[in-house]
Amino acid sequence: MDTITVDRPGEPTIRITLNRPDHLNSFTQQMINEIVEALREASGDRRCQAIILTGAGRGFCAGVDLKHSGVDRWIEDRDPIEGRVEWAEYITTLFNAVRRSSRPVIAAVNGPAVGGGFALALMAELRIGSDDAKFADGFIRNGLSGCELGTSYLLPRLIGAGRANELMLTGRTVGAAEAERIGLLNRVVPNEQLQDEAVRLAESMTAHSPFALAMTKEIANANLEATSLHNAMLLEMRTQMLAVHTADSREARKALLEKRSPGYTGYRTR
Repeated sequence: MDTITVDRPGEPTIRITLNRPDHLNSFTQQMINEIVEALREASGDRRCQAIILTGAGRGFCAGVDLKHSGVDRWIEDRDPIEGRVEWAEYITTLFNAVRRSSRPVIAAVNGPAVGGGFALALMAELRIGSDDAKFADGFIRNGLSGCELGTSYLLPRLIGAGRANELMLTGRTVGAAEAERIGLLNRVVPNEQLQDEAVRLAESMTAHSPFALAMTKEIANANLEATSLHNAMLLEMRTQMLAVHTADSREARKALLEKRSPGYTGYRTR
C-alpha cells in the first residue's frame, strides 16, 4: 500500500497510519481505497480486536486533497450534480468503514484534523490527542455547509448542540486542551507518548472477550440512533442473552471466582 502503513504494535491490535505526510495525510482516491481495504482485513482478522488510526508526520488528516482527490473521474464530461452525488457516495464508504468495523477504533490524533480529517476522528469510538492535536470543521471555510460526512450527527452527541453549532458555523480551530475539556478528546498526552498511550488504551480493551468487545461497540453505536429508551434496552437485553451463552462469558465468571486471569477462545459456545 502506497498511502498508508499497517503494523501490529501488539498482538490483538492493528495500527493504520495515514502516510502522506507532505500533504498532511489528505485523502486521495487511492488512500480511501487503501484505508477501506485495511479496515476490511482487520475486521476479518481473528487475532485483531482493536484498531488504532493515526497519521504520519505532523498532521492527522487535512481532509480531501483538493488537487489530487480523483473527483475528476466522476464529473468529467458529465452533469456536475450527478457526478458530485456519486463522488459523495463514494467518499462516505471510508467513514462507514470505520463506523461499521467490527473492531473498536481509537483515533490517535497527532496533529491537525481538519474537514474530512475531523469527521474521520469523530467516527472512531475513542480519541486521544497529542499536545499538537487541533480540530477544525473546515467545510464552511470552503464556502460549503459545515455539516458533512456525519459531523452534524456525531459532534452534537459528543460535545452538545451549542458547542457543536459554534464549531460548524464558525470553522474555528480547537486546540488539544480545549478539545479534552469539552469532550472531543478522551485525553491529551505529550507528543512522544501518543502512540504508546494508544496501544495501552487498546490493550485495556482487548483484555476482554472478543465477542463482548465487538458487541459493546455495535450496540453502543446502534443505540445512538435508538428511537426510545425502551428500544435501546431491548437491543441490549437480546445481545446479553447471546453473550451469556458464550464460552468466554462462562470463563470470565469462573476466572473472577477463582481470582485468576481469564483465557478467552473467541466466538464459541463451548
